[in-house]
Amino acid sequence: MSFPAFWLMQQSKFERNEATEADSPIQKVLDLAYLVSVIDYSAWPGLDGFAKFIGLHSKTLQRELTRHDTTGAELVGSAKMRQAEQWLTEGRLSITKIGKNLGYKNLSAFTRTCRRWFGSSPCRLRHDLDGR
Repeated sequence: MSFPAFWLMQQSKFERNEATEADSPIQKVLDLAYLVSVIDYSAWPGLDGFAKFIGLHSKTLQRELTRHDTTGAELVGSAKMRQAEQWLTEGRLSITKIGKNLGYKNLSAFTRTCRRWFGSSPCRLRHDLDGR
């Protein structure tokens, strides 16, 4: 594994069980899930580029994800969804900026995805989250 990938993996927010090896398959998936959540999606290199960045062949990464019943698209989608919810809750960024930061080319694409994720538009979601 390359140095940047190793360092980023060590930054994982998931607690490590002392009895579990750091290189166990489940820990690698948890670390990968965290890594995906901190990527700058406006410059997302795709799963092949991401695999190269973390020092794996893209087929190896796909096999590992399949072993854990997930796909790269699901992993990226869930990370983007969590990040969108966080940014919408914080209210510091405009909805357009959130969409761009997550790699959407225009606001309508981000809005469609928010409707699929949350069942409402980003404007409505932000309004509802403010009311909590």
